[in-house]
Amino acid sequence: MSYATFLASDIPMPDMENPHQQFLSVNEALMKGMELSNIVLDSTTIDRDKPGVILWVDSENNLGEITIKGTKQPYYFTDDFGNPPDTDLPCFSSLEWKHSEERANELIKYIRKHLETAAVLEIWHYWIGCGRDISKGMKKHRITINELATDILEKLFVHDSDEYDCIVVRRK
Repeated sequence: MSYATFLASDIPMPDMENPHQQFLSVNEALMKGMELSNIVLDSTTIDRDKPGVILWVDSENNLGEITIKGTKQPYYFTDDFGNPPDTDLPCFSSLEWKHSEERANELIKYIRKHLETAAVLEIWHYWIGCGRDISKGMKKHRITINELATDILEKLFVHDSDEYDCIVVRRK
């Protein structure tokens, strides 16, 4: 299966776009000189002028830059037993990124800024699907914003340890 990765907070979080990517129509991609598959070029069902059909990124490495997008619906994934994550916070945003030290520092900066007005932000990253039993509950690591550091994010995103599924970050 895969990981559920998202943010939850007591107030809406601002979106953060990856500045290195664009969503293009087929015709815009062709005008940029992109080589497209014949499946796309020969399709009779794809509207060549419809925006957002093709994802363009200036380099493969930049595909992993941070993208945060708010959602109007709770960002719930359930495990094999139908258990959602253990949060009562009302505001959700998807989080897409590939961990690096530089990006972790950027995410911390984003969270610090958000917690100037919010009281709490949760960072969720947990396995959904086969082999995951959360019948004993999900594990949360509770810290203040002053304690949030790159090594804590690394434990959640890189080492895939069972130490915790969520980091709860409070302003104080």
